[in-house]
Amino acid sequence: IIDGSSLLSTNYYALLPFEIKTKKTEEERKPLYDKLMHATDGTYTNGIYGMSGTLVQLLKDLKPDYMAVVFDKTRNTFRRELYPDYKGQRKETPAPLKEQFVLMQQILRESGIRVLVHDSYEADDLAATLVERSKQKARVRLLTKDRDYLQLVEDEYDVRCWITAEKEKADTFRNAYGNCFGGDVDAAP
Repeated sequence: IIDGSSLLSTNYYALLPFEIKTKKTEEERKPLYDKLMHATDGTYTNGIYGMSGTLVQLLKDLKPDYMAVVFDKTRNTFRRELYPDYKGQRKETPAPLKEQFVLMQQILRESGIRVLVHDSYEADDLAATLVERSKQKARVRLLTKDRDYLQLVEDEYDVRCWITAEKEKADTFRNAYGNCFGGDVDAAP
């Protein structure tokens, strides 16, 4: 179970050109969007490129029997209905990243990989549902940067979580928590 929102966003920001990374505001970044990796038709592709590489490596190395990628569709989920300021501090998603969410989901679907999105639920809600439905039938592996997913880990059912992080952060996290979350806490494969 792949947290597609996390993986795509992480790759988008990781593959930003240096001159864009150094700008503090979105207004300063916008004039530099043409420096982003893009197709000949202008479609932005930096996040898609990075995420695709990760998924290809994952498929090659682990050869999973099943795979699903979960995405956030909107910030206006049931949580915001309960608490209007939920994630209110988050900045607007940059247009080049928004565009890549739609295209990445299309690419995954056309590749035969199951994509799950919902108007009222976040990606982690969808992942939790998949874990509950799958854990008694198969080993479950979660890939995300979101540490909230660690609450889904269960030794009894062999549910593990890989937290994507730079090696130094992964080592710090592993040293602090060890295997208490059921299995290795490593940088993504």
